[in-house]
Amino acid sequence: MNLIARSHAFILLLLLKFYFMNCIDALIDCDDIIQENSELFTGKCNNKWKNIKSLIRPTQSEVGYAWIGYKLTDSFDNSNKAQDEMDSNPLPAVIGPDLKFYIVDDHHTISALDYSGYTDTVVTVDVVCDKRKLSIDNFWLSMENNNLVNLVRHQEVNDLPVKMSPLLLPTMFSFNSSLRTLKDDPWRSLVGYSRKVNYGNAPNDDSSGNYPYRCMYRGCSGGSEASGFGVPFFEFKWAYYMNDASMKTTTLWPSNVDYQSFIASFLLIEYTNDINDVNIDAWLKTASLIVPLCRTANVSTYIIPANLYSSISESLPGYVVGYIPLENDPDCMSPRCY
Repeated sequence: MNLIARSHAFILLLLLKFYFMNCIDALIDCDDIIQENSELFTGKCNNKWKNIKSLIRPTQSEVGYAWIGYKLTDSFDNSNKAQDEMDSNPLPAVIGPDLKFYIVDDHHTISALDYSGYTDTVVTVDVVCDKRKLSIDNFWLSMENNNLVNLVRHQEVNDLPVKMSPLLLPTMFSFNSSLRTLKDDPWRSLVGYSRKVNYGNAPNDDSSGNYPYRCMYRGCSGGSEASGFGVPFFEFKWAYYMNDASMKTTTLWPSNVDYQSFIASFLLIEYTNDINDVNIDAWLKTASLIVPLCRTANVSTYIIPANLYSSISESLPGYVVGYIPLENDPDCMSPRCY
């Protein structure tokens, strides 16, 4: 093959690559599937964040501000990383009777994107169910029966959370320096950080109190499997346990020394309203001190009350008793919807 022929072949390959890449990326515009006369839809759509933000509705009332700070630093410190993060995290959502996208996971990720200000980032929405034909009452009943809405909130930040009405959920989504429609849950932040810690020495007679093990295994299908569907409200269930053990039932801790070390560190973390100023090192240090609570034998018998995250009482997902190294957390499938 002569030089000209090779050049033509190379150009043809580039054109074919460009064509197929655009075919893959060319999803339907999310705005087109929620028109009054549009048909029921499941699957993926996309649009730029600045265009789709007004169509998004949250299905929980709280997020961990400090955990959003971690995500902001880790994945949203420039526009390219923001796009990469959103490309790898389609937002699972349900279309509601008001023709809006009710996101059923990844509230922290989308909050970090909104706070970053990269409004030209293309966001993919994975519509797992279309419930536009339901009445609003039946919509919320269906969402709750499918574990697709988290109707739990704190009345005071360190009180145990209580059940709430779906009518108290935010009616719009915004998380930036001007307006935040989601309240702060520091216990949810703590759970996020407790999945990242990995340093120190295993506990023994001369232990420093820091352990090279994260808190739990964030598995699928009940919390312990390496594949399957994600566990609804996984982190919020652990947040409830940490909140209870640290502010109410302190006998859940393996020792008073462990408890006092943690609570002193936790109370020293300075609250900041600027997500860019979150002290990530302080949160990681504090999270390392809660590992003894996660790995104590008491975790295996702890029961989350009924009618909070489920209609029945249940144990914690993904718990591991003892200082056993864990495999990496798997990527679980998006929530199911019926």
